[in-house]
Amino acid sequence: MATKPEIQQAITRLMQAFTAFKPDPEDMKGFIALVYEKLSGFHVSVINQAVEQIIEREIYFPRIAEMMSYCYRITDEKRSKLAARWADLKQDWYGDKVHPKEVWQKLADEYRQMGWTGTAQSVMDDYEKYKNVCKPITPEQAAMLSKKLAGMAEKMGGSK
Repeated sequence: MATKPEIQQAITRLMQAFTAFKPDPEDMKGFIALVYEKLSGFHVSVINQAVEQIIEREIYFPRIAEMMSYCYRITDEKRSKLAARWADLKQDWYGDKVHPKEVWQKLADEYRQMGWTGTAQSVMDDYEKYKNVCKPITPEQAAMLSKKLAGMAEKMGGSK
């Protein structure tokens, strides 16, 4: 999660972009403390991306609620994109495409970078489930299975 210097750097960037924003230095101390309290739960990459979007889209220096809103939106977008990639990895398995461990590891690392370590572990747990191709059974395998099932049914029926 973001550190106080990283958040201060983001606010400095905003102040450079919004030159009309000229707060009293004493007021800024309290403001920075409050911004840190509200944004410290976000990853620094999310905050930096939010700052860039604010600079590109807003006319006035943002309120803390606006900064948080941008951060939540970016976090949701990241989570959505990562989840879609994860679903694609699993879906490819049904088409007999097995991705190498490095692809799964990269996805897990991206989750980990966002602070979502439990989800990163779940990705790697899924890799263990999806690392081998699951091919349809052949007609010969189906015939052998039918024969085994018939034999089992016969034994079960004969024990009554």
